[in-house]
Amino acid sequence: IPKGAMMSEDMKPPIVGSTKIIFDAGYGRCIANRALTSPRGVNYDYKIWWHSGQPPSIVFPLTTDRMAIVIREFRHAMADFSYEFPGGLPDVGKPELPEETGRRELREETGYSAGRMIRLACDPWVDTQSINMRYHPFLAFDCTFAGPPIREETEIAETVLVPLEEWYEMVFAGQVVSNCAISHSLLALPHLLKEKLKLR
Repeated sequence: IPKGAMMSEDMKPPIVGSTKIIFDAGYGRCIANRALTSPRGVNYDYKIWWHSGQPPSIVFPLTTDRMAIVIREFRHAMADFSYEFPGGLPDVGKPELPEETGRRELREETGYSAGRMIRLACDPWVDTQSINMRYHPFLAFDCTFAGPPIREETEIAETVLVPLEEWYEMVFAGQVVSNCAISHSLLALPHLLKEKLKLR
């Protein structure tokens, strides 16, 4: 809450009751029903996407010559292609630190291996209203090509190299529509400026 702001009685959070899975969509994604009681004593239910596993790691990768490594991938929810950063969930049954997951996903999805990696300031929520999932954002420097990507047969995607200045032009021009890619790009800006990578 900003300094000096007042919280009224109606702005207290609801009391959270039980959360029950009502549909399992696989890959740790479920639909859950959450029972709540409002500050005024009204009982109600709310449906949310429930992620039961560990948070994914997502990487903003850069080559030594200031090229952003992004993926142009078909996304089923929007039924169109979207520019995204590589990332994904930890391997099931294999203990992985978030950075290890990010490095593996970068290699598998783009064919590039990361050099130095920085964990960014916070773990953003994917959607604060409807999904109980956050993600681990990383910035990777000095990425080099290691071999062809290792993608699933159902993935329709390609690796695209974009000059860093042009990537930010795309973000602010609305050509990048992924919520994660936009917020991730903004979180990376202080580090890019600190690294003296000049942006127009």
